[in-house]
Amino acid sequence: MSLGDTGIQHPGISLSKIKELPLEEIQETLQSLIVKLNYAYRVGNMGMIHQINMAKETYTLAQQDKLDEMFGSNDEDIKGKIDIT
Repeated sequence: MSLGDTGIQHPGISLSKIKELPLEEIQETLQSLIVKLNYAYRVGNMGMIHQINMAKETYTLAQQDKLDEMFGSNDEDIKGKIDIT
């Protein structure tokens, strides 16, 4: 399952280009974005918070797609197997 059509992605960052990066590099960038996001919250810069959140969402989607490629998406395997009635 591709998550490329959910969430608010940063318009200046290409999801397809990020998917070409190694998973480790994507994860390092996500960690860096989280540090920057924490700083933005500390100083109360709402514009920066919004921009970093969009970038983080884009990288998170790329990371999830990479993990789905590596391990396969189990959505089809679990459909209909959980009954909460």
